[in-house]
Amino acid sequence: MRNSRLRVLGYVLGIPLCIVASCPQHAFAADGSRNKFHFQKPVAGPIAGKVTDPSGQPLAGVTIMVKGTHKTVTSDVSGVFVINANKGDVLVISSVGFATQQVTVGDEATVSVHLVTSNSELSSVVVTALGIKKQARALGYSTTEVDGSKLTESREQNLGNALTGQVAGVNVAGTATGPSGSSRVVIRGNASISQNDQPLYVIDGIPFDNTNQGMTGQYGGVDYGDGLSTVNPDDIESIQVLKGVAASALYGYRGGNGAILITTKSGSRSKGIGLTVNNNTTLSNVIDDRDYQYQYGQGLQGLKPDSAAAAQAAEYYSWGAPIDGSQAVNFLGNSVKYSAYGKDNFKNFYKTGPVSQTSVALSGSNDQGHFRLGISDLYNGTPIPNSNMKQQGINFNSTYNVIPKLQVNVTANYVFEQVKNRVSFSDAPGNVVASTLYLANTTDIRTLKPGTTSTGAELLPGTDTYFNNPYFVAEKFQN
Repeated sequence: MRNSRLRVLGYVLGIPLCIVASCPQHAFAADGSRNKFHFQKPVAGPIAGKVTDPSGQPLAGVTIMVKGTHKTVTSDVSGVFVINANKGDVLVISSVGFATQQVTVGDEATVSVHLVTSNSELSSVVVTALGIKKQARALGYSTTEVDGSKLTESREQNLGNALTGQVAGVNVAGTATGPSGSSRVVIRGNASISQNDQPLYVIDGIPFDNTNQGMTGQYGGVDYGDGLSTVNPDDIESIQVLKGVAASALYGYRGGNGAILITTKSGSRSKGIGLTVNNNTTLSNVIDDRDYQYQYGQGLQGLKPDSAAAAQAAEYYSWGAPIDGSQAVNFLGNSVKYSAYGKDNFKNFYKTGPVSQTSVALSGSNDQGHFRLGISDLYNGTPIPNSNMKQQGINFNSTYNVIPKLQVNVTANYVFEQVKNRVSFSDAPGNVVASTLYLANTTDIRTLKPGTTSTGAELLPGTDTYFNNPYFVAEKFQN
């Protein structure tokens, strides 16, 4: 009985049997006879190995998995790997372009694996809907996958605009409402003349509201952006575009115009703990290369303004006398040089807009799961004075294997966006672009500073109330 107890105790403490018992195979009962108590499962230990190709060269990035578990490692640049496994476990060794091999762990602490080239045709697995994965060739409808790296090349601040030219049959219309504006994405053309034709967006299995927050019409308005402007391209692993009703049937009527499935990065591709830092900085300016005429200046019927009233009546008419550098009168009643200022009006009013996009991601993985925490910061100083966009976001994606058949996935995304003074468009009062575009070519835009009179009223260059002082718009039209 003594030996039997020692043997059980030795197994519990992880001590090999041969140390605590005289018999390596059996324990003894109280009467001295051998019982049927066997220990056939040794304690798990590290198994080292090396993977080579048919020519004997080491293979890096080969996946080694303990069959039936979530224990997975990859070989390093020397083809070497180390994994914890029990005697009798089966190691599954796989790599793209090579036939998968299975090796049973024996008494040896090292294994050597030689992979052979596979001539089998590779098949593509895609996410269809609700997280369901299928082989692309088994689908009865059209679907296209876009790798996340493709979306960061153009550095569009709205994810919808980044899809331009990426997928056949997908039409992207980037609106002329600035970097903080919305985008319009339509799959396979308009399906309705009166309803919303945009597809359903799904991020990590959760439907995403991309409603446009205000829009411009015939008489102007302000574009307050949409949901896609809050999605950081650096957080995206891939995008799957499902075209047509059949592809997105599982989402009901919301998927009638197709669906765009966005999968965020999860850290599953990382080895251990990793830190990724990315920054992209650009400068933007307003450029207009249209061929304006600078032969005749401000005025009407071939006459240059000789009074403040004449200048105000021709605030955006350049049908005056030939531009000769002589003296004329501006809308303030001051005598000014009759020269072409329109060439520099854009440069004198608009400013250089710095755009800085920074993201930091912490990721990690082990046998139990993986995670990724991404933090992003965006500052967009637009060329329009007193207007900018600030955005900070946090993205978290984690998977934890509780037991072999129970997996917990946690995803979270929080974005704080603040845009100061989105500009008005079309025929709306407050359209700063129209105010700078239609000034007469001999009017110096800097004479409109600071935008207000001494009484605080708007300083207007003429009598047309549909055009505003651009400095007044930049400082006083605030939202």
